Amino acid sequence: MFRTLFSKWSIFVALIRKIRALESFKISANTAKGQNLTTPGVGFIVLTGPNHPYLGTDLKNLHIFDDARTSLFVMAPRSSLEVITLLIKLMFLHTISLENLPASLGLIRSQSITVDVERGIDLVVDGALMSAKSIALESSQTSLRIRCGQRYPTSEGFSSPSKDAIRIKRLPSGGSVSMLSGKPLPFFNHATEDEFRDLFLALKDSAITSNDFMALMILSAFLALFGLYSDSSPVIIGAMILAPLMGPIISLSMGLARGHILLIRESLKTLATGIGLALLCGIVVATGIPLRTLTQEMAARLSPNLLDLGIAVVSGMAGAYANTREELTKSLAGVAIAVALVPPLCVVGIGLGWMDREVILGASLLFTTNLVGIAVSASLTFLALGFAPFRLAKAGLVWSVSLLALVSIPLYFAFDKVLERNHIMDILSEPDVTHHLRDAIITPLAVHLGHETVIQIQITSRDLITGHDLENVRNLFIERLGRPVIVETSMIMRR
Repeated sequence: MFRTLFSKWSIFVALIRKIRALESFKISANTAKGQNLTTPGVGFIVLTGPNHPYLGTDLKNLHIFDDARTSLFVMAPRSSLEVITLLIKLMFLHTISLENLPASLGLIRSQSITVDVERGIDLVVDGALMSAKSIALESSQTSLRIRCGQRYPTSEGFSSPSKDAIRIKRLPSGGSVSMLSGKPLPFFNHATEDEFRDLFLALKDSAITSNDFMALMILSAFLALFGLYSDSSPVIIGAMILAPLMGPIISLSMGLARGHILLIRESLKTLATGIGLALLCGIVVATGIPLRTLTQEMAARLSPNLLDLGIAVVSGMAGAYANTREELTKSLAGVAIAVALVPPLCVVGIGLGWMDREVILGASLLFTTNLVGIAVSASLTFLALGFAPFRLAKAGLVWSVSLLALVSIPLYFAFDKVLERNHIMDILSEPDVTHHLRDAIITPLAVHLGHETVIQIQITSRDLITGHDLENVRNLFIERLGRPVIVETSMIMRR
Protein backbone atom coordinates (compact mmCIF):
# COMPACT_ATOMS: atom_id res chain seq x y z
CA MET A 1 0.00 0.00 0.00
CA PHE A 2 2.81 2.41 0.91
CA ARG A 3 4.61 1.60 -2.36
CA THR A 4 1.45 2.30 -4.39
CA LEU A 5 0.86 5.60 -2.57
CA PHE A 6 4.49 6.62 -3.12
CA SER A 7 4.22 5.75 -6.81
CA LYS A 8 1.03 7.80 -7.15
CA TRP A 9 2.66 10.72 -5.35
CA SER A 10 5.70 10.59 -7.63
CA ILE A 11 3.48 10.68 -10.71
CA PHE A 12 1.37 13.47 -9.21
CA VAL A 13 4.47 15.61 -8.57
CA ALA A 14 5.74 14.93 -12.10
CA LEU A 15 2.40 16.01 -13.58
CA ILE A 16 2.30 19.16 -11.45
CA ARG A 17 5.72 20.17 -12.75
CA LYS A 18 4.41 19.97 -16.32
CA ILE A 19 1.29 22.06 -15.71
CA ARG A 20 2.98 25.24 -16.90
CA ALA A 21 3.55 23.66 -20.30
CA LEU A 22 -0.12 22.65 -20.70
CA GLU A 23 -2.02 24.32 -23.52
CA SER A 24 -5.69 23.89 -24.30
CA PHE A 25 -6.58 22.75 -27.81
CA LYS A 26 -9.88 22.44 -29.62
CA ILE A 27 -11.52 19.03 -29.21
CA SER A 28 -14.63 18.06 -31.17
CA ALA A 29 -16.50 14.85 -30.43
CA ASN A 30 -19.50 13.50 -32.37
CA THR A 31 -21.60 10.42 -31.73
CA ALA A 32 -23.57 8.29 -34.14
CA LYS A 33 -26.80 9.64 -32.58
CA GLY A 34 -25.89 13.21 -33.54
CA GLN A 35 -24.69 14.41 -30.16
CA ASN A 36 -21.68 16.71 -30.40
CA LEU A 37 -19.19 18.50 -28.17
CA THR A 38 -16.69 21.25 -28.93
CA THR A 39 -14.51 22.39 -26.05
CA PRO A 40 -10.95 23.54 -25.31
CA GLY A 41 -9.31 20.58 -23.55
CA VAL A 42 -5.91 19.29 -22.53
CA GLY A 43 -6.59 15.62 -23.29
CA PHE A 44 -9.04 12.77 -23.17
CA ILE A 45 -9.18 9.17 -21.94
CA VAL A 46 -10.96 6.19 -23.45
CA LEU A 47 -11.43 3.32 -21.02
CA THR A 48 -11.14 -0.17 -22.43
CA GLY A 49 -10.86 -2.25 -19.29
CA PRO A 50 -11.81 -2.32 -15.62
CA ASN A 51 -8.46 -1.16 -14.24
CA HIS A 52 -6.27 1.86 -14.68
CA PRO A 53 -2.93 1.85 -12.83
CA TYR A 54 -2.81 5.39 -11.42
CA LEU A 55 -6.09 7.24 -11.86
CA GLY A 56 -7.83 5.29 -9.12
CA THR A 57 -11.23 3.64 -9.21
CA ASP A 58 -13.39 6.67 -10.00
CA LEU A 59 -13.25 6.48 -13.79
CA LYS A 60 -13.89 2.74 -13.57
CA ASN A 61 -16.98 3.38 -11.46
CA LEU A 62 -18.29 5.84 -14.07
CA HIS A 63 -17.94 3.25 -16.86
CA ILE A 64 -20.21 0.24 -17.30
CA PHE A 65 -18.12 -2.41 -18.99
CA ASP A 66 -20.92 -4.70 -20.13
CA ASP A 67 -23.19 -2.24 -21.93
CA ALA A 68 -21.28 -2.27 -25.27
CA ARG A 69 -20.71 1.48 -25.28
CA THR A 70 -17.47 3.45 -25.38
CA SER A 71 -16.77 5.90 -22.55
CA LEU A 72 -14.87 9.04 -23.54
CA PHE A 73 -13.65 11.30 -20.73
CA VAL A 74 -12.65 14.78 -21.90
CA MET A 75 -10.45 16.83 -19.56
CA ALA A 76 -11.19 20.52 -20.18
CA PRO A 77 -9.92 22.59 -17.23
CA ARG A 78 -10.05 26.37 -17.43
CA SER A 79 -7.03 26.88 -15.20
CA SER A 80 -4.01 25.19 -13.68
CA LEU A 81 -5.82 25.19 -10.35
CA GLU A 82 -8.61 23.05 -11.85
CA VAL A 83 -6.01 20.61 -13.19
CA ILE A 84 -4.50 20.20 -9.72
CA THR A 85 -7.94 19.74 -8.17
CA LEU A 86 -8.93 17.15 -10.79
CA LEU A 87 -5.72 15.17 -10.29
CA ILE A 88 -6.19 15.11 -6.52
CA LYS A 89 -9.78 13.87 -6.88
CA LEU A 90 -8.80 11.19 -9.39
CA MET A 91 -5.65 9.89 -7.74
CA PHE A 92 -6.21 10.31 -3.99
CA LEU A 93 -9.71 11.36 -2.87
CA HIS A 94 -11.84 9.16 -5.17
CA THR A 95 -14.86 11.47 -4.85
CA ILE A 96 -16.03 11.53 -8.48
CA SER A 97 -19.46 10.25 -9.47
CA LEU A 98 -22.01 10.95 -12.20
CA GLU A 99 -23.91 13.13 -9.73
CA ASN A 100 -20.73 14.94 -8.68
CA LEU A 101 -18.74 15.18 -11.90
CA PRO A 102 -16.06 17.92 -11.73
CA ALA A 103 -16.62 20.97 -13.92
CA SER A 104 -13.38 20.20 -15.78
CA LEU A 105 -14.34 16.60 -16.68
CA GLY A 106 -16.87 15.65 -19.35
CA LEU A 107 -18.26 12.19 -20.16
CA ILE A 108 -19.66 10.91 -23.45
CA ARG A 109 -20.87 7.31 -23.59
CA SER A 110 -21.94 6.00 -26.98
CA GLN A 111 -21.53 2.99 -29.26
CA SER A 112 -19.68 5.15 -31.78
CA ILE A 113 -17.68 8.34 -31.16
CA THR A 114 -15.50 10.34 -33.55
CA VAL A 115 -12.95 12.69 -31.97
CA ASP A 116 -11.38 15.46 -34.06
CA VAL A 117 -8.39 17.38 -32.76
CA GLU A 118 -7.55 20.49 -34.77
CA ARG A 119 -3.81 20.46 -34.18
CA GLY A 120 -3.41 16.69 -33.89
CA ILE A 121 -2.61 14.75 -30.76
CA ASP A 122 -0.21 12.10 -29.56
CA LEU A 123 -1.96 9.04 -28.16
CA VAL A 124 -1.11 5.64 -26.80
CA VAL A 125 -3.10 2.59 -27.93
CA ASP A 126 -2.22 -0.74 -26.31
CA GLY A 127 1.20 0.64 -25.41
CA ALA A 128 1.96 1.94 -28.93
CA LEU A 129 2.62 5.67 -29.44
CA MET A 130 1.02 7.30 -32.50
CA SER A 131 -0.31 10.66 -33.72
CA ALA A 132 -3.64 11.53 -35.35
CA LYS A 133 -6.04 14.41 -36.00
CA SER A 134 -9.17 12.27 -36.10
CA ILE A 135 -9.94 9.17 -34.06
CA ALA A 136 -12.93 6.88 -34.58
CA LEU A 137 -14.02 4.89 -31.53
CA GLU A 138 -16.53 2.10 -31.92
CA SER A 139 -17.54 -0.69 -29.59
CA SER A 140 -19.06 -3.91 -30.88
CA GLN A 141 -20.80 -6.61 -28.92
CA THR A 142 -19.84 -10.25 -29.30
CA SER A 143 -21.67 -13.18 -27.78
CA LEU A 144 -21.08 -16.83 -27.05
CA ARG A 145 -23.92 -19.28 -27.66
CA ILE A 146 -24.05 -22.20 -25.23
CA ARG A 147 -26.44 -25.12 -25.72
CA CYS A 148 -27.59 -26.19 -22.24
CA GLY A 149 -30.37 -28.61 -23.05
CA GLN A 150 -34.10 -28.68 -22.39
CA ARG A 151 -33.79 -28.33 -18.62
CA TYR A 152 -32.76 -24.68 -18.97
CA PRO A 153 -34.98 -22.08 -20.61
CA THR A 154 -33.64 -20.11 -23.57
CA SER A 155 -32.96 -16.38 -23.33
CA GLU A 156 -33.23 -13.65 -25.88
CA GLY A 157 -29.74 -12.51 -24.86
CA PHE A 158 -28.38 -9.31 -23.40
CA SER A 159 -29.69 -6.06 -24.81
CA SER A 160 -27.19 -3.25 -24.46
CA PRO A 161 -28.33 0.36 -23.97
CA SER A 162 -28.66 2.25 -27.24
CA LYS A 163 -29.06 5.83 -25.97
CA ASP A 164 -26.06 8.14 -25.64
CA ALA A 165 -25.11 9.31 -22.16
CA ILE A 166 -23.81 12.90 -22.16
CA ARG A 167 -22.36 14.84 -19.19
CA ILE A 168 -20.81 17.95 -20.74
CA LYS A 169 -22.93 20.91 -19.57
CA ARG A 170 -20.22 22.35 -17.29
CA LEU A 171 -17.39 22.17 -19.83
CA PRO A 172 -16.16 25.41 -21.46
CA SER A 173 -18.05 26.17 -24.68
CA GLY A 174 -19.08 29.05 -26.93
CA GLY A 175 -16.69 31.98 -26.64
CA SER A 176 -14.44 30.03 -24.27
CA VAL A 177 -13.32 27.75 -27.12
CA SER A 178 -11.53 30.53 -29.00
CA MET A 179 -10.47 32.28 -25.79
CA LEU A 180 -8.67 29.25 -24.30
CA SER A 181 -7.59 27.22 -27.36
CA GLY A 182 -3.90 27.38 -28.23
CA LYS A 183 -2.97 29.27 -25.07
CA PRO A 184 -1.25 28.24 -21.81
CA LEU A 185 -3.66 27.61 -18.97
CA PRO A 186 -3.97 30.55 -16.52
CA PHE A 187 -3.51 29.73 -12.86
CA PHE A 188 -7.05 30.94 -12.02
CA ASN A 189 -10.22 30.55 -14.08
CA HIS A 190 -10.88 33.25 -16.64
CA ALA A 191 -14.48 34.27 -16.94
CA THR A 192 -16.30 33.73 -20.21
CA GLU A 193 -18.12 36.54 -22.01
CA ASP A 194 -21.48 35.16 -20.87
CA GLU A 195 -20.36 34.95 -17.24
CA PHE A 196 -18.97 38.47 -17.34
CA ARG A 197 -22.10 39.90 -18.97
CA ASP A 198 -24.44 38.32 -16.41
CA LEU A 199 -22.31 39.43 -13.45
CA PHE A 200 -21.78 42.95 -14.83
CA LEU A 201 -25.52 43.47 -15.35
CA ALA A 202 -26.25 42.26 -11.80
CA LEU A 203 -23.61 44.54 -10.28
CA LYS A 204 -24.81 47.45 -12.40
CA ASP A 205 -28.27 47.04 -10.85
CA SER A 206 -26.69 46.90 -7.35
CA ALA A 207 -24.96 50.23 -7.99
CA ILE A 208 -28.21 52.12 -8.60
CA THR A 209 -29.72 54.16 -5.77
CA SER A 210 -33.23 52.76 -5.50
CA ASN A 211 -36.11 53.33 -3.09
CA ASP A 212 -35.64 49.80 -1.79
CA PHE A 213 -31.97 50.54 -1.06
CA MET A 214 -32.81 53.68 0.91
CA ALA A 215 -35.60 51.95 2.84
CA LEU A 216 -33.36 49.03 3.85
CA MET A 217 -30.56 51.45 4.73
CA ILE A 218 -32.77 53.45 7.09
CA LEU A 219 -34.26 50.33 8.69
CA SER A 220 -30.87 48.66 9.18
CA ALA A 221 -29.41 51.88 10.64
CA PHE A 222 -32.18 52.26 13.23
CA LEU A 223 -31.94 48.56 14.08
CA ALA A 224 -28.17 48.85 14.57
CA LEU A 225 -28.56 52.02 16.66
CA PHE A 226 -31.06 50.41 19.04
CA GLY A 227 -28.79 47.38 19.27
CA LEU A 228 -25.80 49.60 20.10
CA TYR A 229 -27.71 51.47 22.80
CA SER A 230 -29.15 48.28 24.31
CA ASP A 231 -25.73 46.56 24.02
CA SER A 232 -27.35 43.66 22.16
CA SER A 233 -25.17 41.66 19.76
CA PRO A 234 -28.07 39.68 18.19
CA VAL A 235 -29.87 42.90 17.23
CA ILE A 236 -26.69 44.32 15.68
CA ILE A 237 -26.16 41.09 13.71
CA GLY A 238 -29.70 41.44 12.36
CA ALA A 239 -28.84 44.96 11.19
CA MET A 240 -25.70 43.65 9.46
CA ILE A 241 -27.75 41.13 7.47
CA LEU A 242 -30.39 43.72 6.57
CA ALA A 243 -27.91 46.40 5.46
CA PRO A 244 -27.63 46.76 1.64
CA LEU A 245 -24.17 48.40 1.57
CA MET A 246 -22.31 45.30 0.41
CA GLY A 247 -23.93 45.50 -3.03
CA PRO A 248 -22.62 48.92 -4.12
CA ILE A 249 -19.20 48.20 -2.61
CA ILE A 250 -18.82 45.05 -4.74
CA SER A 251 -20.08 47.05 -7.73
CA LEU A 252 -17.42 49.67 -6.97
CA SER A 253 -14.84 46.88 -6.91
CA MET A 254 -15.86 45.72 -10.37
CA GLY A 255 -15.75 49.32 -11.59
CA LEU A 256 -12.20 49.67 -10.26
CA ALA A 257 -11.16 46.35 -11.79
CA ARG A 258 -12.61 47.24 -15.21
CA GLY A 259 -11.78 50.94 -15.11
CA HIS A 260 -15.50 51.56 -15.75
CA ILE A 261 -16.06 55.22 -14.83
CA LEU A 262 -19.86 55.07 -15.01
CA LEU A 263 -20.05 52.06 -12.67
CA ILE A 264 -17.62 53.72 -10.23
CA ARG A 265 -19.64 56.94 -10.27
CA GLU A 266 -22.97 55.19 -9.69
CA SER A 267 -21.52 53.00 -6.92
CA LEU A 268 -19.99 55.99 -5.11
CA LYS A 269 -23.26 57.89 -5.43
CA THR A 270 -25.21 55.01 -3.89
CA LEU A 271 -22.61 54.56 -1.15
CA ALA A 272 -22.68 58.27 -0.33
CA THR A 273 -26.48 58.13 -0.08
CA GLY A 274 -26.35 55.13 2.25
CA ILE A 275 -23.62 56.67 4.41
CA GLY A 276 -25.51 59.95 4.65
CA LEU A 277 -28.74 58.20 5.69
CA ALA A 278 -26.97 56.15 8.37
CA LEU A 279 -25.19 59.21 9.78
CA LEU A 280 -28.46 61.17 9.82
CA CYS A 281 -30.23 58.34 11.66
CA GLY A 282 -27.35 58.22 14.18
CA ILE A 283 -27.52 61.95 14.84
CA VAL A 284 -31.31 61.85 15.28
CA VAL A 285 -31.16 58.94 17.73
CA ALA A 286 -28.18 60.38 19.67
CA THR A 287 -29.89 63.75 20.14
CA GLY A 288 -33.30 62.23 20.83
CA ILE A 289 -32.25 59.64 23.44
CA PRO A 290 -31.02 61.25 26.69
CA LEU A 291 -28.24 58.68 27.18
CA ARG A 292 -24.55 59.44 26.79
CA THR A 293 -23.19 56.15 28.08
CA LEU A 294 -20.67 54.38 25.86
CA THR A 295 -21.80 50.75 25.77
CA GLN A 296 -19.47 47.81 25.16
CA GLU A 297 -20.78 47.39 21.61
CA MET A 298 -20.01 51.04 20.87
CA ALA A 299 -16.56 50.89 22.49
CA ALA A 300 -15.71 47.75 20.50
CA ARG A 301 -15.82 49.84 17.31
CA LEU A 302 -13.47 52.61 18.41
CA SER A 303 -10.09 50.85 18.29
CA PRO A 304 -9.57 49.16 14.89
CA ASN A 305 -6.23 47.58 14.05
CA LEU A 306 -4.63 45.40 11.39
CA LEU A 307 -6.81 42.44 12.40
CA ASP A 308 -9.90 44.40 11.31
CA LEU A 309 -8.20 45.12 7.99
CA GLY A 310 -7.53 41.40 7.57
CA ILE A 311 -11.22 40.66 8.20
CA ALA A 312 -12.24 43.26 5.60
CA VAL A 313 -9.80 41.91 3.01
CA VAL A 314 -10.96 38.29 3.41
CA SER A 315 -14.61 39.41 3.41
CA GLY A 316 -14.07 41.33 0.17
CA MET A 317 -12.52 38.27 -1.46
CA ALA A 318 -15.41 36.10 -0.26
CA GLY A 319 -18.01 38.64 -1.42
CA ALA A 320 -16.50 38.93 -4.90
CA TYR A 321 -16.16 35.16 -5.27
CA ALA A 322 -19.73 34.55 -4.07
CA ASN A 323 -21.06 37.07 -6.60
CA THR A 324 -19.38 35.17 -9.43
CA ARG A 325 -21.09 31.91 -8.44
CA GLU A 326 -24.87 31.95 -8.46
CA GLU A 327 -25.04 28.93 -6.17
CA LEU A 328 -23.03 30.77 -3.49
CA THR A 329 -25.18 33.90 -3.18
CA LYS A 330 -26.62 32.61 0.10
CA SER A 331 -23.16 33.02 1.62
CA LEU A 332 -23.32 36.81 1.21
CA ALA A 333 -25.21 37.14 4.50
CA GLY A 334 -22.26 35.57 6.30
CA VAL A 335 -19.90 37.99 4.58
CA ALA A 336 -22.04 40.93 5.70
CA ILE A 337 -21.96 39.68 9.31
CA ALA A 338 -18.20 39.21 9.22
CA VAL A 339 -17.32 42.68 8.02
CA ALA A 340 -20.01 44.76 9.84
CA LEU A 341 -20.40 47.93 7.78
CA VAL A 342 -23.43 49.62 9.33
CA PRO A 343 -22.61 49.45 13.10
CA PRO A 344 -19.39 51.55 12.92
CA LEU A 345 -21.17 54.00 10.63
CA CYS A 346 -23.95 54.36 13.21
CA VAL A 347 -21.37 54.89 15.96
CA VAL A 348 -19.96 57.77 13.88
CA GLY A 349 -23.49 59.23 13.79
CA ILE A 350 -23.76 58.83 17.56
CA GLY A 351 -20.41 60.60 17.97
CA LEU A 352 -21.63 63.46 15.79
CA GLY A 353 -24.78 63.73 17.91
CA TRP A 354 -22.69 63.77 21.09
CA MET A 355 -20.00 65.98 19.49
CA ASP A 356 -17.44 63.46 20.78
CA ARG A 357 -14.23 63.66 18.71
CA GLU A 358 -12.77 60.37 19.99
CA VAL A 359 -15.90 58.41 19.07
CA ILE A 360 -16.11 60.03 15.62
CA LEU A 361 -12.47 59.37 14.71
CA GLY A 362 -12.33 55.79 16.06
CA ALA A 363 -15.52 54.59 14.36
CA SER A 364 -14.70 56.47 11.14
CA LEU A 365 -11.36 54.68 10.93
CA LEU A 366 -13.07 51.29 11.33
CA PHE A 367 -15.66 52.04 8.63
CA THR A 368 -12.99 53.36 6.25
CA THR A 369 -10.91 50.25 6.92
CA ASN A 370 -13.83 47.97 6.06
CA LEU A 371 -14.79 49.97 2.97
CA VAL A 372 -11.31 50.21 1.50
CA GLY A 373 -10.34 46.65 2.47
CA ILE A 374 -13.43 45.15 0.81
CA ALA A 375 -13.15 47.28 -2.33
CA VAL A 376 -9.46 46.57 -2.95
CA SER A 377 -9.54 42.84 -2.19
CA ALA A 378 -12.74 42.33 -4.22
CA SER A 379 -11.13 44.13 -7.18
CA LEU A 380 -8.08 41.89 -6.96
CA THR A 381 -10.35 38.84 -6.76
CA PHE A 382 -12.23 39.87 -9.91
CA LEU A 383 -8.86 40.38 -11.56
CA ALA A 384 -7.64 36.91 -10.52
CA LEU A 385 -10.87 35.26 -11.69
CA GLY A 386 -10.48 36.77 -15.14
CA PHE A 387 -13.33 39.29 -15.01
CA ALA A 388 -10.96 42.14 -15.84
CA PRO A 389 -7.62 42.47 -17.66
CA PHE A 390 -4.81 44.06 -15.71
CA ARG A 391 -4.40 46.90 -18.23
CA LEU A 392 -7.90 48.16 -17.35
CA ALA A 393 -7.49 47.65 -13.60
CA LYS A 394 -4.06 49.24 -13.28
CA ALA A 395 -5.05 52.89 -12.69
CA GLY A 396 -7.93 52.15 -10.30
CA LEU A 397 -5.96 49.60 -8.31
CA VAL A 398 -3.01 51.95 -7.89
CA TRP A 399 -5.23 54.54 -6.23
CA SER A 400 -7.05 51.89 -4.18
CA VAL A 401 -3.89 50.19 -2.93
CA SER A 402 -2.38 53.59 -2.09
CA LEU A 403 -5.47 54.44 -0.01
CA LEU A 404 -5.27 51.02 1.64
CA ALA A 405 -1.62 51.64 2.53
CA LEU A 406 -2.55 55.03 3.98
CA VAL A 407 -5.31 53.50 6.13
CA SER A 408 -2.90 50.80 7.29
CA ILE A 409 -0.60 53.29 9.01
CA PRO A 410 -2.85 54.12 12.02
CA LEU A 411 -4.00 50.48 12.06
CA TYR A 412 -0.39 49.34 12.42
CA PHE A 413 0.20 51.60 15.42
CA ALA A 414 -3.09 50.44 16.97
CA PHE A 415 -2.07 46.80 16.46
CA ASP A 416 1.32 47.55 17.99
CA LYS A 417 -0.51 48.83 21.09
CA VAL A 418 -2.54 45.60 21.21
CA LEU A 419 0.69 43.58 21.21
CA GLU A 420 2.15 45.83 23.90
CA ARG A 421 -0.93 45.45 26.11
CA ASN A 422 -0.82 41.67 25.73
CA HIS A 423 2.88 41.67 26.63
CA ILE A 424 2.19 43.71 29.78
CA MET A 425 -0.70 41.43 30.76
CA ASP A 426 1.56 38.37 30.35
CA ILE A 427 4.16 39.93 32.69
CA LEU A 428 1.52 40.87 35.28
CA SER A 429 0.06 37.34 35.17
CA GLU A 430 3.28 35.64 36.26
CA PRO A 431 2.94 33.74 39.57
CA ASP A 432 5.53 35.80 41.47
CA VAL A 433 3.55 38.95 40.60
CA THR A 434 0.06 37.65 41.34
CA HIS A 435 1.22 36.29 44.74
CA HIS A 436 3.50 39.18 45.62
CA LEU A 437 1.44 40.06 48.71
CA ARG A 438 1.09 37.51 51.50
CA ASP A 439 -2.35 35.86 51.70
CA ALA A 440 -3.56 37.90 48.71
CA ILE A 441 -4.06 37.32 44.98
CA ILE A 442 -3.43 40.11 42.46
CA THR A 443 -5.48 39.78 39.26
CA PRO A 444 -4.65 42.11 36.32
CA LEU A 445 -7.84 43.33 34.67
CA ALA A 446 -6.86 45.81 31.95
CA VAL A 447 -4.04 47.97 30.63
CA HIS A 448 -4.63 51.42 29.11
CA LEU A 449 -1.82 52.94 27.07
CA GLY A 450 -1.70 56.67 26.40
CA HIS A 451 0.21 59.56 27.85
CA GLU A 452 0.32 57.45 31.00
CA THR A 453 0.25 53.67 31.44
CA VAL A 454 -2.77 52.83 33.61
CA ILE A 455 -3.07 49.31 35.03
CA GLN A 456 -6.32 48.11 36.54
CA ILE A 457 -6.01 45.26 39.04
CA GLN A 458 -8.16 43.41 41.52
CA ILE A 459 -6.76 42.25 44.89
CA THR A 460 -8.51 39.44 46.75
CA SER A 461 -7.38 39.13 50.38
CA ARG A 462 -8.44 37.97 53.85
CA ASP A 463 -6.76 40.94 55.52
CA LEU A 464 -7.01 44.65 54.97
CA ILE A 465 -4.71 45.99 52.23
CA THR A 466 -2.80 49.08 53.31
CA GLY A 467 -1.44 51.97 51.30
CA HIS A 468 2.05 50.59 51.91
CA ASP A 469 1.02 47.31 50.28
CA LEU A 470 -0.35 49.15 47.24
CA GLU A 471 2.86 51.13 46.92
CA ASN A 472 4.85 47.88 46.99
CA VAL A 473 2.67 46.52 44.18
CA ARG A 474 3.15 49.68 42.12
CA ASN A 475 6.93 49.59 42.62
CA LEU A 476 6.94 45.94 41.51
CA PHE A 477 5.09 46.87 38.33
CA ILE A 478 7.52 49.71 37.61
CA GLU A 479 10.46 47.36 38.13
CA ARG A 480 9.05 44.65 35.86
CA LEU A 481 7.83 46.95 33.09
CA GLY A 482 10.62 49.50 33.18
CA ARG A 483 8.23 52.47 32.98
CA PRO A 484 6.17 54.65 35.34
CA VAL A 485 2.65 53.36 35.85
CA ILE A 486 -0.58 54.34 37.57
CA VAL A 487 -2.34 51.51 39.38
CA GLU A 488 -6.12 51.52 39.83
CA THR A 489 -7.15 48.92 42.38
CA SER A 490 -10.40 47.27 43.37
CA MET A 491 -10.32 45.10 46.50
CA ILE A 492 -12.33 42.08 47.54
CA MET A 493 -12.26 41.03 51.21
CA ARG A 494 -12.61 37.27 51.60
CA ARG A 495 -13.51 35.82 55.02
